[in-house]
Amino acid sequence: QPAEQSVPGRKRERALMSRIVFFTIHSTTAWWKYLASRMEFADAVVLSDLRDDGDYSLVDDFYRFADRGDAAAAALDRFGQDGCADIILRCRVLRSIDRDVALRMIGGMAQAIEKAFDKLAPELVMTFTIDRYVMDVMERIARRRGIDFLEMTTSIIPDQVMLMRRGKPIWLREPSTEDIDAAVGQLCREDFAPAYVRDAK
Repeated sequence: QPAEQSVPGRKRERALMSRIVFFTIHSTTAWWKYLASRMEFADAVVLSDLRDDGDYSLVDDFYRFADRGDAAAAALDRFGQDGCADIILRCRVLRSIDRDVALRMIGGMAQAIEKAFDKLAPELVMTFTIDRYVMDVMERIARRRGIDFLEMTTSIIPDQVMLMRRGKPIWLREPSTEDIDAAVGQLCREDFAPAYVRDAK
């Protein structure tokens, strides 16, 4: 009986926790799901724009909204001519297709993301730093709703990451002299190469 009583208590506790949404990209979902499973201070959900991927997928809603006749108008209504032009310019996929199709994709994705945020109610969205229109649209919608949107990428310093907002680094603290000396020591090694350089030689 005590064990049975503890289950609703845990559900109430999780309901009161902050909600983090991790937005995954192709081949990184398992990593994000593992990170979500280790969260003890927040309720984490993995959001994806791939079908049957993560905990919540944007795919079906995207196509439903993008196929409607007002998808391009929805994009312009939310971001304006200049905003849509900027979103297209930042994404090589949208730059390579007809502008009307690009606007429908922006409008469809914007509405799909809005629906997801309505359902998931995130206080923080976290993803990798990649120039894709999906992330750009998501960041703009998050900002309007007062939701923090953090981008993460590999640091040139081994075993560290960088957190950013729209590509600008977030300073978490002032590094100590020891931190700086250790980093310089690593970077100045003759055989040094960043982890993301495939052929270190």
